[in-house]
Amino acid sequence: MTVVVQLAGHEGAHAAISAAGVLGIRLTPMHPGVGDPGLATWFVAVADSADSADSADSADEEATAAALRGVPGVSAAYVRPDAEMP
Repeated sequence: MTVVVQLAGHEGAHAAISAAGVLGIRLTPMHPGVGDPGLATWFVAVADSADSADSADSADEEATAAALRGVPGVSAAYVRPDAEMP
């Protein structure tokens, strides 16, 4: 699973980056280098350490998404399930 975050433009970036650091994650662009301002607001939360990534479970990811939703400047934060074969 992946935590996906949408920021409310550049004004939300500073608060979201600070909150991500406190949560032990970093936000990486979902669409790096894109020129579309709408797509540029989407990010993926990545664990700061390999240990965190290995031990992350859906409850941790839900808690991370919930915490990020409470940050001013974050428009959306949700857990995207892993892709599955039909």
